[in-house]
Amino acid sequence: GSAEQAPAPPERSRRDRPPTPPYDRSRPRPPARGPAPVLLRNKEVDALYELLGWVQDALETANVPWTLTGGSALGAIRSESILFCDDDIDIAIIGRPNVGKARGALKSIRGAYYQDAGGRKGLPWDRIRHKSSPKAWVDVFLLVEYASLDELRKAVSTKRNGEPQDSNEIERATQFCASLPSDAWPLYHFGELDRRGGAGLAIRRWPREVILRDEQVWSNGNFGPLKNIPMPPKP
Repeated sequence: GSAEQAPAPPERSRRDRPPTPPYDRSRPRPPARGPAPVLLRNKEVDALYELLGWVQDALETANVPWTLTGGSALGAIRSESILFCDDDIDIAIIGRPNVGKARGALKSIRGAYYQDAGGRKGLPWDRIRHKSSPKAWVDVFLLVEYASLDELRKAVSTKRNGEPQDSNEIERATQFCASLPSDAWPLYHFGELDRRGGAGLAIRRWPREVILRDEQVWSNGNFGPLKNIPMPPKP
């Protein structure tokens, strides 16, 4: 005869199922990383910090001086994290002779891809993007020394299309630096990464992003989960 089939187990109603255990609030939570950004999801914030950690390791291994800049430096001072209203991280390579070495180091990061200034989208600064989270990127600027106000004005005197910049725009972009005393020079400001006027655009957007000669105390601090991130003296 045929083998007898085992009887099917009785169906259990939801009432018969054991209750879900309550959430264990005593479990350790990850350390706070500052105010929650409103423009990024949590996994994108994690990818940003991971990417910056790779950048930090690559530049330190290549012995390239660099610093946080812009809103990222401000966030590091205010909350040791990216600002709640920010969606990327800004850094700057210090000194034009270090650009080639920095680009070589950053392009060797396997988990990211690098875009030079210019390129298909015409960025006036370099950008490195996380391969697994394309919305997470670090913009890479250049800080150089300007010996005089005339040198700074020259940096903003040409538009990206090669035409002369409007004189009123030049004066507006350099107004803050023109108000500085003569012994403030030379000073650091944004430099040229793109032959089509990237320095001029960066200076015009952030005319006060200068580091004065007497600001010698550069510091390292915490930034999200990362330690010893370099930042300028007075962001």
